[in-house]
Amino acid sequence: MKFSRSAGAAALCAAAVVLSMPAAAHAGGTKDPRYAAPPASSAPTSACSDRAPYTGQWIGHGRSIDLRDNGSGTITLGSGASNSETWTLGWKAQRTTVFPDCGILTEVKAQTNKIGEGSYGLLAAGKRFEGALGKREGHTVLLMSLHPGQDSIAFCRKDDYARDCGA
Repeated sequence: MKFSRSAGAAALCAAAVVLSMPAAAHAGGTKDPRYAAPPASSAPTSACSDRAPYTGQWIGHGRSIDLRDNGSGTITLGSGASNSETWTLGWKAQRTTVFPDCGILTEVKAQTNKIGEGSYGLLAAGKRFEGALGKREGHTVLLMSLHPGQDSIAFCRKDDYARDCGA
């Protein structure tokens, strides 16, 4: 019993540290060979305007993104039990520069909540992040380029949860 509690506590601490460090590598995207040098998309621009695959709530350990079909949403990032922040955002489906083919572009708008140190400056008004759908262990994930130049962070649907989304 002691060992499983210790292992769980260690995993939780490790996840908190990874989310709090902007230079940390995350499972998934921009360093992944499939996304390192996106090929030119053959999809017409109009084919990238469908918001339906992205709308709804996406979650991960200490993080969530809620994308509404009207182009508004919220993003929450946390680091440990005492640091988190929530911001409104705008988003649209479009061709991306970080990922191949179609994806989304989000723009952070206004902070609505902050606890402790928040996201240590990762979120701020006007910051833009790209995202795209991907597959991890057979699960559909939303990969977000929250750390440009680093690997993307995976967000999952509640009913389609991959290990890359955390505990």
